[in-house]
Amino acid sequence: MMTRLKDYSLFFLLLLVAQQVTAQHTISVHISHEETSEPFEGVRIYLSDDVRMSHLTDEEGYFEINDIPNGSYNYTFFLLGYEVVNRRVDISGGDAEFHITLQEISREFSEFTITEQQEINFSIKRLREVEGTAIYAGKKNEVVLLENMVINTASNNARQIYSHISGLNIYESNDAGLQLNIGGRGLDPNRSSHFNTRQNGYDISADVLGYPESYYTPPAEAL
Repeated sequence: MMTRLKDYSLFFLLLLVAQQVTAQHTISVHISHEETSEPFEGVRIYLSDDVRMSHLTDEEGYFEINDIPNGSYNYTFFLLGYEVVNRRVDISGGDAEFHITLQEISREFSEFTITEQQEINFSIKRLREVEGTAIYAGKKNEVVLLENMVINTASNNARQIYSHISGLNIYESNDAGLQLNIGGRGLDPNRSSHFNTRQNGYDISADVLGYPESYYTPPAEAL
């Protein structure tokens, strides 16, 4: 009796193994140009759940993935210069074969200005054309957004604050950051003598017309 039970257990185990083997399937894809139908070589295919699993099409535009178990899979097809295609593939009881066409990226836009990405990536924006009684229309200007920057204001390091503005020369001195030494276009940065430095709209230079040098700079924590 015990021998017969062992035989049945072995048969049941072999049956489970056979089911697992038969559950492996193959995905075949052909990728071509939408208009010319020419095959695409080197199209990269990503499994959306794991971007580390990628495949490339051959010179005929084909690729094949073997030993795929039953389930649903989201694949992304990418080729530089062409629209990204996402396709959901359901594997349930058989191999899957389908065709993908890629379309070139083509857009027609009217005139537009991109500003949001600049604020996100560089923490910089532009002044409005009219700010109070000041007119900045047609003038080059940069506004540093401290709240969007990853800096240590307690250290009062001016180079961190102005690092995203091109063309500036920040000079470090031994005054603990209390003097803003900034120059531009080859000008001497000593005490920001060639710049008009203001706090809350008021000049903080000793003599704006005679000796326009900045002897005091508000700490970064107060900006």
